[in-house]
Amino acid sequence: MDASGFDVPTDASVRREAAIDAAAKGDSGADSGTPAMCGGQRVFGLCWYLAANDTSCNGACSNKGGFDLRALGYIGIPSQGGSQSECQQIMTALGRSGTVGAAMRPDDGLGCHVWNNGTLYWLQSPAFDPNAAAPSGTGVRIACACRQ
Repeated sequence: MDASGFDVPTDASVRREAAIDAAAKGDSGADSGTPAMCGGQRVFGLCWYLAANDTSCNGACSNKGGFDLRALGYIGIPSQGGSQSECQQIMTALGRSGTVGAAMRPDDGLGCHVWNNGTLYWLQSPAFDPNAAAPSGTGVRIACACRQ
C-alpha cells in the first residue's frame, strides 16, 4: 500500500497480471505478438518444459522460440519475483511429484529444478540465470519457460 492506502502493484504482480492477460488472449509472449503453439505445459500463462539433463534454459528453448524472460517472475529468486510456491506449481504441472525445497547455492543460478534422484529445489540465491546449467553428469533438469 502507498501512503493513500491504495495497493500499489509490485513488478512481480505486474508481470503476473501480464502473463494472465496473455494467457486469456492465447498469446505466448512471443515477440511477434501472435499466438504460438505450446508443446509443453501452460502454467501462469507461460509454456513450461523441463530442460534435458545438464542443459541451460537458453539451450532448452533454442528451438522453441527462445527463453521467455517472464519466467523470472516465477522461478527466479525473490528479488526477481519468483517463489517456492510457484516453483511447486510448475513442477507439479510438469509431472514431478514431491515437495519443492528452498535452498541456496554459491555456484549456479538454476532456479526451479529437479535432480536425477527426484529431489526438487527452488533456489533463493544466486539469481536465476537462463545461461546456467548444472555440471555435466549431474542429471539436473531445470524448469524453463519457452516462447512456444
